[in-house]
Amino acid sequence: GQQRLEVPITLTPGRCDPHAFAEAKKAFLFPVRASIDGGQERVVIVVPPKPLQDRLITYALKTCGLG
Repeated sequence: GQQRLEVPITLTPGRCDPHAFAEAKKAFLFPVRASIDGGQERVVIVVPPKPLQDRLITYALKTCGLG
């Protein structure tokens, strides 16, 4: 009966070259595979809100030594 579930995740930039950042058109489309009670698996695309996207870009740039 829950409408919301929070799950911790770990993110690591897949590529750190400047070209990857310039061409990252799907950087914030996260496919999540899930099933409920062992039922049919579904894929849901999760898009974080814009303020979180900005934080993730800042993190990736810092982690990659580009910021």
